[in-house]
Amino acid sequence: MPEQLSDAAQTMNSPTNHFTGVTANADGSKTITFTGVPGYPYRLQAATNLISAGWTDISTNTVDDSGQSSFNDVNTSNWPQKYYRTVYP
Repeated sequence: MPEQLSDAAQTMNSPTNHFTGVTANADGSKTITFTGVPGYPYRLQAATNLISAGWTDISTNTVDDSGQSSFNDVNTSNWPQKYYRTVYP
């Protein structure tokens, strides 16, 4: 049982983050914004569907002192649909 408690503690101490928006811009790009732990780096990933394991890193962002981060995705025209997630580390 101590290992299970250790795993639970590690999970609870993992930095959390939340998407706060995806905005379609006039030039066709999308701006993705999210919150996280200030100073922590998060990898922003994209995929064309949620079934396959085909997530691709598109950016690594360090959250600013206010807990905010954003990324302007200019590579959206070749993707009929696109899903985003953040991963730490």
